[in-house]
Amino acid sequence: EIAPCRLGCGAQVARGAAEAHEAHSCQRATVICGAMHPHAAAGGLPRCAAAMPRMQLAAHRARECKHRDVPCGHDGCDERLPFALLVGHEEHCGKRLSHCPLECGAVMPAQALSEHMHVSCPNFLLPCKYAAHGCTARIPRSQWESHLAAEAPMHLALLEKALMSKGGAKADADSGADKAAVGQDGDAEQPPSAAGNDDDDG
Repeated sequence: EIAPCRLGCGAQVARGAAEAHEAHSCQRATVICGAMHPHAAAGGLPRCAAAMPRMQLAAHRARECKHRDVPCGHDGCDERLPFALLVGHEEHCGKRLSHCPLECGAVMPAQALSEHMHVSCPNFLLPCKYAAHGCTARIPRSQWESHLAAEAPMHLALLEKALMSKGGAKADADSGADKAAVGQDGDAEQPPSAAGNDDDDG
């Protein structure tokens, strides 16, 4: 015996087959989405529990489901992830464009900021070449050479004080070389790389 689907989908269903029809093919039967993106577990995202008529399932998974697969919107990032985790990812994505926190005006992917600041940012503070001898100045990279030139007399005095504290013949031998080095500080000299400097003034 054949009868219309009791949910009104229009199908003609044989007696005894109604339950199977509603469970597997009836377009008006309520179903649970159940989608689970491959990366959802790592983000603590539970399986989609949205309920709807089967006829709406495809559209839900394509346009509404929190597990639908979407790409990161930042240029150069190849990540694909569930829609529900997209905003959190993009806020911390290494490819997002960021301004240098030291306000030098540079804009670059966030993952390049640390190297930029420690290697080339003109506003990154560096210790003086003569820090070990008592100069406490911390100078922006762009002003490092001018500091050496302007403060040469002070640096010379610091070196002389250090040499006097050493005493003996070694101090006399070192004095000439150290004074000569200070006298050359007016010449062009490149500031040191900050690779070994743990200070991050951002």
